[in-house]
Amino acid sequence: MKVKEFIEKSAEILKENEIGEARLNSEYIISGILNISRPEVFLNGERTLSSLELKKAEKYLALKLKGYPLSWILKKHDFNGVELAVSPGVFVPRPETEELAVLALKETQGRGGRPRILDFCSGSGCIAVFLALKNPSLDVFAVEKSFRGFKCASLNAAKHALKNLRLARSARIGFFGKKFDVVVSNPPYIPSGVIGNLDIEVRKEPRAALDGGADGLDMVRLIEREAGKIMNPGGKLFLEFGDGQAEKIRGIFGTWKSVSVLGDLNGKSRFLKAGGPANGQLYNKRRK
Repeated sequence: MKVKEFIEKSAEILKENEIGEARLNSEYIISGILNISRPEVFLNGERTLSSLELKKAEKYLALKLKGYPLSWILKKHDFNGVELAVSPGVFVPRPETEELAVLALKETQGRGGRPRILDFCSGSGCIAVFLALKNPSLDVFAVEKSFRGFKCASLNAAKHALKNLRLARSARIGFFGKKFDVVVSNPPYIPSGVIGNLDIEVRKEPRAALDGGADGLDMVRLIEREAGKIMNPGGKLFLEFGDGQAEKIRGIFGTWKSVSVLGDLNGKSRFLKAGGPANGQLYNKRRK
């Protein structure tokens, strides 16, 4: 079977089974099997798949029909141009989180010395690895509580030979006992009662990475209580949140300074940028 024939056939099957972005998924399956970029897939349309390649493609298609995220199937994920491993049982980074990482990166630019940044609820380590790779002058720290997430983040740090990134498996935002210039987090923020209605592909992902409690903001409240204690004066917090949560987020961080809600590329309120508790007492007087 030729590449273009497999793409057409598999896209039709995915569409019949109500799997979104059917053709795109089919193209990425071929991209992963042949180890070529998606644009190169089009240049190889007339190529005949070997029996082993076809067998592998059919296996990947079967997994996709069962709702497995494409990144789990291919065991890799592109995050802002950085290739990451994302294994089954690890939350798959979303495009919005790529935007969050860029916001945090921009905040570090222009700061003197070696800015210190913490990625809390790190998951695959996508934000931390991106930051450490794009700005070697940063000292990046990452905290992830799940074993699979921590293992995946460790693999990604090793893959890119990052010497300016430290990882910890913990649920404590203050695990490292240090002060940070920037704290960034993509916490679980989906309300518990909504999860059962999500697409099958999302429901396959670890519930702990999705479930934010009754209103989706349990972890956000924890971050609000604890983040100020580990921030240097002038430090910034960047946080991702869900649709319709902006006003509650503003309320939760009502005592913080310079609170801003920022939109994503789709124009939806998606990110918090805040400057620390207004009372200032939670700040450390000197950098440790």
